[in-house]
Amino acid sequence: MTNANEMMMDLFRAEVESHSESLTSALLKLEQNSSATELIDGMMRSAHSVKGAARIVQVDAAVQVSHVMEDCFVAAQRGEIVLVPSSIDVMLKSVDMLSRISEESRKPAPNWGALQPTIDELVRLLKQVHAGQVLQDTAVTIPSQSPKVVKDERSQVVATAATKESVPSELPQPSNIKESASTTVRFPEHLNASSAETVRQELANLLQAKPRQIELDLSATRDLDAVGLALLDAIASYAENNSDVAIAISKISAPIETVIKCLETKALWRRGL
Repeated sequence: MTNANEMMMDLFRAEVESHSESLTSALLKLEQNSSATELIDGMMRSAHSVKGAARIVQVDAAVQVSHVMEDCFVAAQRGEIVLVPSSIDVMLKSVDMLSRISEESRKPAPNWGALQPTIDELVRLLKQVHAGQVLQDTAVTIPSQSPKVVKDERSQVVATAATKESVPSELPQPSNIKESASTTVRFPEHLNASSAETVRQELANLLQAKPRQIELDLSATRDLDAVGLALLDAIASYAENNSDVAIAISKISAPIETVIKCLETKALWRRGL
């Protein structure tokens, strides 16, 4: 049976995959059209969500990269910096690194130390972007590891990303955990970047309790933003690939049911609706 730590790591990986796709797509669009600054807000929230998910599972490497990326997007949103092609190139490589970190976390003993020099270099470059400095050399090679292949509009193929040392491979386990029969997660009225953090933490806590089933109650939810939708998509992906716990929607409001239809191919939504 998969332990609670691994279940939470799977949810983290699902979030990285979901947000990496949206970040890559938005960055490529911004590279082609520098005036499309409306994309920055969504990228900022995606970086924030990855940072939050990484903190829960204590993958510090992903926290480092996503944190500085978020700082850059915040500065760009405020008009303090402009994301030029060289800056966007570093951002795309940082997204690759997040995916590589996700892949490395699948190992029984992740080799964070081997990835640390590349992470340090990316963080250094991102800090220069944040400071508004002109980048002279953005040549960074992401260490490979049986890379998963992802389609990229620019090069057709992108090899996925990486992570850091001194991160515990096992999370601390509560000493008095008892297996739970069924648990319900009640979603807020507004599922946005702020409230998604709370829902993610609640779900992580429930997974540590090793329930046989988790029900999602979205009856009170009336609207959601891109981060909220990405969280639901990540939960759906997690549920589809893990049989240790059954996750399904128990209740859903009419407005959200309409939105959820875009995820209907996922097992979670097929079971719940």
